[in-house]
Amino acid sequence: MSGIRTRRRQPGGGDMVLLQARVSPTAHEIVKDAATKSGVSIAYYVEALVQQLVAENGELPRIPRPRPQKETLDIDIEEAPITAA
Repeated sequence: MSGIRTRRRQPGGGDMVLLQARVSPTAHEIVKDAATKSGVSIAYYVEALVQQLVAENGELPRIPRPRPQKETLDIDIEEAPITAA
């Protein structure tokens, strides 16, 4: 049995799991500042924000992909014959 715990208990008794994400320094500062002004941790702020958005909209909003899908180019390519060694 591992000594590392991956779940924590919420004060209300529910399980908590780790959520990690890489964000831009600007996004980090915005969230950090909002959490500080609210007097809570970043983790609690993100949890409360998710709960608020779901309560207001029934789900989290959909967002566009970060970059466009790669286009398929219609190029004719002739393959060179490969002879076995």
